[in-house]
Amino acid sequence: MKVFFWLVLGALVVSLLAACSPGHTGDIEIGFLRDGALWAIDPDGSNLHQIEAGQMIGFSWSPDHHLIALRMQNNAPAGGASPFGLSDLNSELGVTAIDGGNVIQITPPDSGLLRSDAWWDADGNRLLYREESSDTNSSGGAPQWKLSQDDQPAGIARKDLPASVVLPAVNSDGSLIASIDAGGHVLVGSPGSAPQTVATGALTILPGSNYPARPLWQPGTGSLLYATAGASADDTRLWLRASDGTTRPLATIPNLQQYAWSPDGRWLLARTSSDYRLYSPSGDERFSWNDSASVSLPFWSPDSRFVLILDPDGASLVNIAARRQSALLGGGVSLPPAPTVGQAPWLRPAITSPWKSDSSALLFTAAPGSIWSAQPDRALPTGSGSGGGLYVSALNQQSSAPQFPTLLDWGTHQSVAWSTLDPNCAFLLT
Repeated sequence: MKVFFWLVLGALVVSLLAACSPGHTGDIEIGFLRDGALWAIDPDGSNLHQIEAGQMIGFSWSPDHHLIALRMQNNAPAGGASPFGLSDLNSELGVTAIDGGNVIQITPPDSGLLRSDAWWDADGNRLLYREESSDTNSSGGAPQWKLSQDDQPAGIARKDLPASVVLPAVNSDGSLIASIDAGGHVLVGSPGSAPQTVATGALTILPGSNYPARPLWQPGTGSLLYATAGASADDTRLWLRASDGTTRPLATIPNLQQYAWSPDGRWLLARTSSDYRLYSPSGDERFSWNDSASVSLPFWSPDSRFVLILDPDGASLVNIAARRQSALLGGGVSLPPAPTVGQAPWLRPAITSPWKSDSSALLFTAAPGSIWSAQPDRALPTGSGSGGGLYVSALNQQSSAPQFPTLLDWGTHQSVAWSTLDPNCAFLLT
């Protein structure tokens, strides 16, 4: 009877949360953190307002942009977050509406555990996250992985996932979890059930790097990608296992560091120690471009037509159809460092995306003195006080060229997000 009561209560609260207040359509607001508070602003620079105060250290929009997953720090004042969020800390997770207010806490309170952010599945009804005791990492132990429904209070519909030494992958509808254990067994099963071994000999660390060889579900297909060792010491062979169990090699890639699907599942983006490469699911390489920055960070546009790439020297835009990379921004970009030995299980997907949900515009932050590459003689607009600018650039409807940026806000902006990436489509961060 108690379980039924909580189920009914949870459903009622979420139905109230999902209703946006007048003037908020639920699909255009831009979010960011500032001094422990979650803020939102409209893409024309109006309606700047605080959604949640307190000790916010992470957040992400749900895929439909009506709900927000929050990470709230315990026992310490929030703040000091990097532009792309923070690693695991003593924290709690909850879900609220686009205008804040009531928060459904999806993790048990006051547990004293370290937790990651919560990452939405593609359908936006389940949240994957990691939790561990404070000494797990230092003692060489593996984290615990959890899956919670977004509309249920802590302890209800919260599933323990199999032990995995890499980030588990959730398929498009949240019905299957793929993980890899310390012995290289690829495990697949529904949340909360005993998984089955579908492959053996999988890598857990990519050769010559400290990045994990994680499994990825190909969006919308039910196919699973995983990695094994190649013929030479520097090679990684990627395999694609279809939903009927048939498995075939997709590509063998030397010096592979990271990889992620496009949101439509048509392309696999891979980064090596010297370049980016784009593959079709059949293994054909569409094109490649040079990039030796091991910390560069790509973001797929929601329509899979573009990739925004941030590197320490600025930003560029890759047009997939035109097979062209164009410089966007010149100036220092603060990015998380490359992982060190032992960090692989604790990396996190870069899911807070700077893209508008219809792929018609993108966001970026820039420090004073940054240059818009297409018009280097025209200074970016600035504001007063410390910090930097939050800018939006619309893509021209005919040429797809990014237009000169508009300043939305000036100050400190952390974890800026306009939409959310499926973790199967996101690179990992330290």
